[in-house]
Amino acid sequence: MNDRVDDPSVPPQALVRVLFEGRYRKLVRNLPQTIFYCPECKGRGCERCEGYGKLTKDSVQELIARVAMPWFKARRNKFHGAGREDIDVRMLGTGRPFVFEMLKVKRPNVVLEDLASEINRRAEGRMEILDLQYCGRKRVPEIKERQCPKEYRARVAFSEQPDPVLLNERLEELSAQGRLAVIQS
Repeated sequence: MNDRVDDPSVPPQALVRVLFEGRYRKLVRNLPQTIFYCPECKGRGCERCEGYGKLTKDSVQELIARVAMPWFKARRNKFHGAGREDIDVRMLGTGRPFVFEMLKVKRPNVVLEDLASEINRRAEGRMEILDLQYCGRKRVPEIKERQCPKEYRARVAFSEQPDPVLLNERLEELSAQGRLAVIQS
């Protein structure tokens, strides 16, 4: 299969797939990385998902696909992320690496800077993508196997004002322990 997009001698109809990579920042909560099909009906529609087939309206994958698929005149897509985050957290910082793969492409040469601008505009502040560039299939396992450490920030509220000296001592003790294990229930 030909996944080259930089060779003008390759006719568009011969192109089977186009891949690009970048990073995404998820700026809101309750936006999954990929399509979150209803576990009860597996996307067919049921009472739990109100006939929609999915548990959320959108995903990072769908926000990218809504723009990329018509621009590339592609039939299907696959989203390959470097790890994933919980649905109820934001993904900030420098963003999470991903590869977006489109199959049955008829228009291979899209200006990715323009594509990113349009995706970001239509995402309306829910997520943004950065640093898009074309890539080959070998990037998929590299991205998927990449270790992405997670860093969380928590806001802590006290029922009464803590003693500042004692608080600083406890924070120094925690810091000296290095990484802390977070146990979620």
